[in-house]
Amino acid sequence: MTRQKAKILVATHKPGMVYQDDVFMPIQVGMSNAKFDLGYQGDNTGDNISLKNPSYCELTALYWAWKNLKDVDYIGLCHYRRYFDFHKQVPQYAPVYYEPCASLKEFKFSISDKALGILHKGGVIVPKKLLERQSLIIKYCLSHVSDDLRTLYQVIDGQQEEKYISAFKKVMYGNRYSPFNMFVMPWATFCDYCEWLFSVLYQVETHTDISHYNPVQRRIYGYMAERLLNIYLTANQLQQYELPVITFDDDKVNMNKTHLRRFAENAIKRASFAMSLPPVLED
Repeated sequence: MTRQKAKILVATHKPGMVYQDDVFMPIQVGMSNAKFDLGYQGDNTGDNISLKNPSYCELTALYWAWKNLKDVDYIGLCHYRRYFDFHKQVPQYAPVYYEPCASLKEFKFSISDKALGILHKGGVIVPKKLLERQSLIIKYCLSHVSDDLRTLYQVIDGQQEEKYISAFKKVMYGNRYSPFNMFVMPWATFCDYCEWLFSVLYQVETHTDISHYNPVQRRIYGYMAERLLNIYLTANQLQQYELPVITFDDDKVNMNKTHLRRFAENAIKRASFAMSLPPVLED
């Protein structure tokens, strides 16, 4: 298989520096609601859910690729500011490393031979896992609408195979996950993932009223998908190859932490998680 048969979508929605080549494909998300055209492929052609971008976020790009891309062996998603570090260009202990926007052109983004080997064997490239102080259930409830998570659990518990119910509990009762809805995976795995992901989210959508949500909480299905990707990979026992994410953001370039400081913070997070009470979702 050739590199030309790999596509990594670069989700974007506003003007700015974006990396692109024959593999990295910028896609303007929310094109149906957009007030301007960035000149990239839009998520509003063919079979699409572009109008749902305010609540589905970058998932409208995934849906478009699932329904409209052809002749692709490997498929991935990154963001106009976030890219996988395939070439060990930043400290490997950091899940996320910040660089100024202007430095984007100084980095290599091509898929490494090692990553291609993982993909060829059916593995999946994901961001290095973040560590939280609380379980992912508690973290979600603190940051978002807790009743939505209960609805998600009820959908999985009532309609999904046992492997997904077990994986939901394993992931959500834990405190580690790969964020950002970023990945690279074989096309067949991607199609199976999308079939599962969108069927789950559509069921949640039919039982959820977000008309009164503010713009941040209205991004509900993008937030849920960050957890669901981890659940899918766990349920199907897929090999995960974790990579740091380089984020290009002028406002956060000073957030990079030394290895010692990150080690200390992670030790505190592990202790906090170990001493926390287990969450309960069942009625």
